[in-house]
Amino acid sequence: MAAGIVIGVFCKNFPVLTLDKNVELIDLLTLIVTVAIGVVFPFLIKKWIDDNESIKKYLVSEIEELLSIIKENKVIIEESYRNDEFTQQNRDNINFTFHSAELQIESLEKQFKISFPNEKKMLPDLKSAFRTYKDFLTGGELMYSTFTKVELMFQKNHLNEFNSFESFLKELIHKIHRM
Repeated sequence: MAAGIVIGVFCKNFPVLTLDKNVELIDLLTLIVTVAIGVVFPFLIKKWIDDNESIKKYLVSEIEELLSIIKENKVIIEESYRNDEFTQQNRDNINFTFHSAELQIESLEKQFKISFPNEKKMLPDLKSAFRTYKDFLTGGELMYSTFTKVELMFQKNHLNEFNSFESFLKELIHKIHRM
C-alpha cells in the first residue's frame, strides 16, 4: 500500500476522493441489503451448519455405541473358543446383547426420522445388515443346548460375519458425515 502512495505522489496522480452529499433512498436500501447479506446471512448459515453438524456427531456417537454393544458378542465367542467351552450363560449374554442392539437401532430410527426425514435408505440397510449378523448367531447351531464348544471354523465364520457388520457401521458413519 505504501508503495502505491509513493508512486502516486511521484506521478502527481494522487486520486481525489469526493463524497456525494445527495443520498437517494435506493442507495440507502442497497447499502442495508448489502450489509445484511454480508453480515447476517453468514451467521445464520453458520448456525444452521453447526446445528446440523452437532446432530451428525450425535448420530455417529450412537452408531459407535451400537458397535461397542455388538463387540460384546465377539468377546463372548473369542473367550468361549479360548476356554474351550460354550455355556447357557454365553447364549443368554448373546441374546441380551442383541436385545440391547435392537433398542439402540430403534432409538437411531426415531432420531433419523426427526433430524433427516428424507434419508429413507440408511435405516432399512442398517436393519438388514443387523438381521443378517443376528441370524448368523442366533438362527443356527450356536443356540442349541448341544453346542458346547466353539470350533475354529465357527470362530472364523463368526469373525467374517462380525467384520461385515462392523464395516457396514463404519461406512454408515461416513455416509452420515457426507449428508
